Amino acid sequence: MKDQLCKAFCARLHVERVPAGWAVQTPYKLPDGDPIMFFIVGETDAAVHLEDSGATIALLEASGVSLDAKGSRFVAFTELLSQHGASYDDHLGVIRSSSMRLNEAPEASVAFTALMLRVHDLALLSTDRVKQSWKDDALHDIHVRFDDIAEIEENAPVTSKVSTIPVDAVIRVPNKPPVAVIIGTSNTKGLQALVLKMELEKYQGQDIPVLLLVERAKANPLSEGTQALAMSRLDGVQAYRGAETEALDAISRYVPGALH
Repeated sequence: MKDQLCKAFCARLHVERVPAGWAVQTPYKLPDGDPIMFFIVGETDAAVHLEDSGATIALLEASGVSLDAKGSRFVAFTELLSQHGASYDDHLGVIRSSSMRLNEAPEASVAFTALMLRVHDLALLSTDRVKQSWKDDALHDIHVRFDDIAEIEENAPVTSKVSTIPVDAVIRVPNKPPVAVIIGTSNTKGLQALVLKMELEKYQGQDIPVLLLVERAKANPLSEGTQALAMSRLDGVQAYRGAETEALDAISRYVPGALH
């Protein structure tokens, strides 16, 4: 088993000699599909170190992670560096290990790869928290607006006949058709809304409103094609941030008794 595991881990490991030392491509990939890479820098046995490509911090900042010295992400970043005995060169924009002998580099490379994975996780955590934050805000506002007149189910099917597509908020007024609100935190959620609408209309013959709520009109994860289809085929596509009242008013038009 050990040999099989070693073979699996090493199969996609690529090491190439470069002028500065060695370029190492690991089997691990970033969210965009590119492999995590680092370099073993140095020519003499007593003075080598490991460093990233210099793009790590730029990618984090492009993903919306602020490494301002006063922010919590900066604290987490510096703690990760400290735990792995590494440092960040702000002038060159690279993360590097301490110096070591060349024969120590292979073992140090395992720890450095772990550091790279954990640093990139800062972007994933930040993105997930942002998504969850505005989704939680939207669900809270939906409850505040409609709890007095309707029952609201979260992460539930709008009907038992379409049980495979969970809806973020199903607004049910007694003896009236339900209203399905899907919160577009990803392009997949937009596609789910389209599939749900098609299933309800074409195959179930039910005229149930399906509304898609996105965080912002332009800066959202929907592809251009998905957004265009959603705007033409769904009962409504509403931006939430900065227009919370208007978004809830738009939902209210489909909830019997919500407008006075």
